[in-house]
Amino acid sequence: MTLKQPLFWKAQKSIFLPLLFMPLALCYEFGSYLRTVFTTPYKSRIPVICVGNFTIGGGGKTPFVDFLAAEFRKENKSVCILSRGYKGREEGPLLIDPDVMIADQVGDEPFMLAMRGYDVVISKNKQKGLQFIEGLKRHDYIVMDDGLQNSTIYKDFSICMIDAHFGFGNGFCFPAGPLRRRLTQKQIDKVDFFVISGASAIEPFCQTQLPKDKVLRANVVIDPESLTGFKTKTPLVGFAGIANPDKFFDMLEAMGYHFVKKIAYSDHHHYTKSDLKELATLRRTLEADLITTEKDIVKLDSLYIKEHYVHHVKISLDVPKKSHFWQVFYNKLPQKRTRKKVI
Repeated sequence: MTLKQPLFWKAQKSIFLPLLFMPLALCYEFGSYLRTVFTTPYKSRIPVICVGNFTIGGGGKTPFVDFLAAEFRKENKSVCILSRGYKGREEGPLLIDPDVMIADQVGDEPFMLAMRGYDVVISKNKQKGLQFIEGLKRHDYIVMDDGLQNSTIYKDFSICMIDAHFGFGNGFCFPAGPLRRRLTQKQIDKVDFFVISGASAIEPFCQTQLPKDKVLRANVVIDPESLTGFKTKTPLVGFAGIANPDKFFDMLEAMGYHFVKKIAYSDHHHYTKSDLKELATLRRTLEADLITTEKDIVKLDSLYIKEHYVHHVKISLDVPKKSHFWQVFYNKLPQKRTRKKVI
């Protein structure tokens, strides 16, 4: 099941509905507490860097995973990304081969990262995934996509992603609010770094409660190269099945592109024959081009993409002041010997 964030999860919205869901929220929180108390975390032989968040849903985790993997690659470090493979059919653990696999097997985000040339392992059981990566015997670091509050895994470095506008929502636990567990100072102290992505204005709690020396700002941007040769005057039918489709549409409009139709699907949406038929009809009747995200395009058949001229854009993170982050990172995890490049 893919969950859309209800409006009452946001801060300063109605208090009535959160109170209505409070009994279920207490049960959910108690279950999370029990899992933590009765679980001994597995410590991998390879340093594990976890990129997660305190809330349910998006927050820019995958773009920051991509950022880390790209930075390690520049330093000739061998990195493997570990993902649960959400919405994928395979249990894992397995190493994604994008030449013989499809996104429906392993999940759209892991498949997209594998298409970018990274080693990506998916496993519904994260401990088995770590052991599988250890068995490959070729990686300096493991970057774990999600799992900040997964008590079964020891994290050598924890990164919490925060949406600048949404923050931690109304501060209640699921389903009364977006939090996976009640936010405490102890939880905040366990995080090595907070990355706030998005708008220039920051949600008040984040401004006042987070340690300023452990906060990094990042901006979600569209790679201009992915729009090479694409004219702003072209009428567009935009579609996206991501956590925040409006952000995708807004960024393109800010660059001067014009939509005649926008379709927002739920995050990790599986495109049906009916969906594809509707998109093709809209393209024809509105005399417009189809445009979507890189995360969505990997789920479409290549013949459909060519037949209907589906364009896609690459979304990434711009991290202006990353030097402080790396200073903190390598202070905690001293650099390993750089591997020789394999030619």
